[in-house]
Amino acid sequence: LNAPTSQIRHHLKSDSILGETVAKNLSQLLPVYIDPFEGTVRAIVGQFISVKAARTIVARLIKAFGECLPRVVGRVSHLFPNAEVISRLRTEDLKSLGLTSAKSSSIIGIAKAICSGDMDFTQLAAVDSKSADLALQKLPGVGPWTASIIRMEVLHDTNAFPAGDLGVVKAAQNLTKKRKISKELLAKFHKSWSPWGAYATLYLWKHLESMEEQDV
Repeated sequence: LNAPTSQIRHHLKSDSILGETVAKNLSQLLPVYIDPFEGTVRAIVGQFISVKAARTIVARLIKAFGECLPRVVGRVSHLFPNAEVISRLRTEDLKSLGLTSAKSSSIIGIAKAICSGDMDFTQLAAVDSKSADLALQKLPGVGPWTASIIRMEVLHDTNAFPAGDLGVVKAAQNLTKKRKISKELLAKFHKSWSPWGAYATLYLWKHLESMEEQDV
């Protein structure tokens, strides 16, 4: 909520690719998880599947292993399970919720790393982006896309940019009228959007929403 939205809008609105999208939409706020473990788990669950499918699986995870609240608050009945609870599970426990073996092993492995102290998100948030990215990709099941999403939504890295995200690519293709977008061109765009790559991502996703609405 303390983001310098006017500064971000001014920077991105002057961009030849994003300018029109920024002008058409309200300022975007970067959502950051209070619980870094939850944000990391959600990023892993979301690999290669739709947002709807990811939400369904996470809801099953919370109901199966989260602590039940003494009373329901709105639609919230359980807390997100903590790393200690997940670290004691077997791969089969998570597979039964609809997760793949790889994702199940990754989530349990990260939970164990947190419990042992090998993974400390507070320390990770204090290092530079490149070091954080390298550290995250050493975790089981965390590749470039997942590391970027974790940096955005867990570490609050305002310049994180998931260049491999399908939505980012589709939106960029539409905005540039190109059938294909190379990694090099996306990197060039990211450089011009810095230090607000994460906010550029939010605007690209917003543009994707408008594309999908037009297709309906």
